[in-house]
Amino acid sequence: MLGSIDLDKIPVFLSVAKHLSFSEASYELYTTQSSISKAIAALEFSLGFPLFIRKNRKITLTPAGNFLYKELSKAMQDIDQIILDARKIQEGKNGSFSIGFSGYLAKTPKFVQICSAFSMEYPEFEFELKLFPYQDLKKSLAEDEVDAILFHSSDMSSMPSTRFLLLMSSEPVLICNPYTITEKDTSIKNFTDAKFISVHPTYVPQYQQYLIDCCKSHGFTPTIAKYTNSIFELIQHLSNSDYVTIMDRSIFPIPAEDLRLIPISQEPDSPVVDTILAWSKTNGNPVLARFISSAAKDLVIHG
Repeated sequence: MLGSIDLDKIPVFLSVAKHLSFSEASYELYTTQSSISKAIAALEFSLGFPLFIRKNRKITLTPAGNFLYKELSKAMQDIDQIILDARKIQEGKNGSFSIGFSGYLAKTPKFVQICSAFSMEYPEFEFELKLFPYQDLKKSLAEDEVDAILFHSSDMSSMPSTRFLLLMSSEPVLICNPYTITEKDTSIKNFTDAKFISVHPTYVPQYQQYLIDCCKSHGFTPTIAKYTNSIFELIQHLSNSDYVTIMDRSIFPIPAEDLRLIPISQEPDSPVVDTILAWSKTNGNPVLARFISSAAKDLVIHG
């Protein structure tokens, strides 16, 4: 039915209905009264019912015409707003974007600082943080579920078409319960015989390998006595046991009063885990571009 209606005649109808006058509508639309009359007649014919009652040189809306006028007026306002919002998005003045993350990555101090500064400078913009399992982050970016992801540079080998900002450099730390060690235990060499805990490779494949590689770079192979299903669960176990683990500071960037973090020197063959904000080179979201531009005032874009 809609395909048989000339939508160009809708503004003519709205003008006549507003003024209840063909002459005033012709004046408003910069056309002749004859053209207005023909347009209304054609619209009524295509609809199959009259829109106006013509009597004694005066016109009034029919019940159907009155209903159509009210509903179309609201619809036109919605259309105008949609077009305005689209124009703002194109100009980078309105809109939103999303960032995928896993674990504690969204608490990386530099990222928190960037988000806070951006929200203060551009309160009209919106952004959403979406939680994913770490192994699904690359997929979420590739399938456009999110505009960008918080990720680790060591896992970017299969992401050649991305650009990124470095948010936090690699900094390995040994994490343990402070009540199970002495003040002298300030070196990884004191933990060669400790019971290590790791996230199971099924859930975070990189975690166990990172732990092992860090220990091997310091001359020993760790004894992994327990596995957990997530980093959250691992942290809980550390707080209530004598297990220890090695984690990059960028993976667990928040202070922990009930845990002790002992810095580990980075040997030449130590694994490197930098926390980055990554996005596709082909992403056309102008609001994300504004966010990146704001963040790049203090950081360097790579890729």
